Amino acid sequence: MRIRLSPSDAFHWLLDGAIRRGGGPGTSAQLRLRLARPVVDRAALANAWRRLGERAWMLAATPSINALRAYWRVRGPAALRVAFVDDARLDALALAELARGFPAAGGEHARLSCAGDPAEPGIVLTWSHRLFDARGALALVNALAAGGRIDDPWWKPGYRDAMAHQPAAQRGREARRSLDFVKPLRRTVVLTPLTHAAPAAPLIWHGEGLGDATAACDARLRQAAGRFGETPFLLACVAATLEEVFGERGDCVFPLAVDARTPGQARRLANAHGFLLLRCPMGLASADLGRAARHLRDDHRRWVAEEGVAALDAALSWTTVVGPRLAHAELGGGRSGVTASCLVANVGRADPPATLFGSELLGVDHAAAVPGRPGLAVLFHRDRRGLGFAVVATAAVARRIAPADFARRMRHHLTERAFTSVA
Repeated sequence: MRIRLSPSDAFHWLLDGAIRRGGGPGTSAQLRLRLARPVVDRAALANAWRRLGERAWMLAATPSINALRAYWRVRGPAALRVAFVDDARLDALALAELARGFPAAGGEHARLSCAGDPAEPGIVLTWSHRLFDARGALALVNALAAGGRIDDPWWKPGYRDAMAHQPAAQRGREARRSLDFVKPLRRTVVLTPLTHAAPAAPLIWHGEGLGDATAACDARLRQAAGRFGETPFLLACVAATLEEVFGERGDCVFPLAVDARTPGQARRLANAHGFLLLRCPMGLASADLGRAARHLRDDHRRWVAEEGVAALDAALSWTTVVGPRLAHAELGGGRSGVTASCLVANVGRADPPATLFGSELLGVDHAAAVPGRPGLAVLFHRDRRGLGFAVVATAAVARRIAPADFARRMRHHLTERAFTSVA
C-alpha cells in the first residue's frame, strides 16, 4: 500500500535531512510523561502498545522518495515493544532515546520506554516527526491509555494530504503566490544564535513550568495582544530573550506550525498542519514587548486572511519535483539548516488521563531535535501544571548560553517585565 506524502511531511523530510547532515538524529520528537511513581501495570502497558502497532500499520511505514514520486510504503502491522529500564531516570533516558533517532528508511517510527527509578519515573514516547506531529502524539497517548484502541482511517485518501486531488496547475498557481510571503523574508537580515552551521548533536534540554504564575502570564498576554494573542505574545517573549542574549543583529524570524485539524478530529497518524513564517523587526521586542506582540499578531492574521498557509503548502508539495538540493537551499538561505532565529511551537493544552497504568500522571513535557542552524528551539505547551515550555539547544548554542539560563531570562519577559504600551 502506498500513502502519498503531504506537504507537511515534505517539510519534515527536508528538516530530517538538515539535522542528519549535521550529525544529529533526524527530525525526532518526544513526549515525556512524568509519573508520580513507576508504572504499576507493566503487562497492560505492553499489551496496549502492541495493539497500537497491530492497528496502526503506519508506525512501520517506509518512506520512498526520489525525483519522480514520494510516498509511504505500508506492508503490515508494526511490531511494537516497550523497553522497561528499571534504574533509569526519566530525563536521562529521554535524552538517550532522542539521540538514537530513527533509520533514514524503514524500521519503526515510534518507541516507548519506561524509566523505573522512583526518584524520576515516567514514560517516554519518541517518534519520527516525518510521520506525525505532537498533537497526534498526544492523541496517541490517549489511545494507549484506552488499551491501544485506535480507529483512525490512515489508509484513506486525504487523511494525510488534503492537496492529493488538486490539479497540478492549481497547485502551481498557489505555489507562485507563496513568493509574496517569502520574498520579503529573503531580503532581511535574520538574527540567528549561530553565524554558521554547527553540529546538530549533542542536544541539551531544559523544561520550565510557570505553575501558579500562569494566571499572571495569561492576564499579561491579554493585556498586550488581546484575547486571541497567546502565540504572538509568546513569540514576542522569545524574540526579546534572543535579542537580550545574542544582541540586536537582525530581525527575528519564526517558522510556526498551524494546526489543520477540524474541531473534534484526531488525525493521530499524520502531520496535520501547515506553516507560516512570522517576523519581528530588529529591536522591537526589546523596546516594546506589547507592540512586538501586536505586530506578530497582525502578521499572523495577514497570513491567515490572505491564505498564505495554503500557498506555502502548495510550494512544499513540489519538493520532490524541484529536488532536495534546491528545497534545502530555499529553507536554509543557501546554507545548511533552516533560516530562522529559533524553531518555535505552541502545542496548546494537553488533556491526557489523570492516571496511566496504575500511576498518577503529573504532566507532559516536550522535546525535539533541531538542526545545527539555528540550533535552538522553544516548545510551549499546557497541562494541569499550567503553561510550560522546553528549551532545546545544540551544544554549540549551549556554550553561549545554557538552556536553563535562556529559560530563566524568558520567564522574566513572560511574567514580570513591564509593558511600554498595551492593546
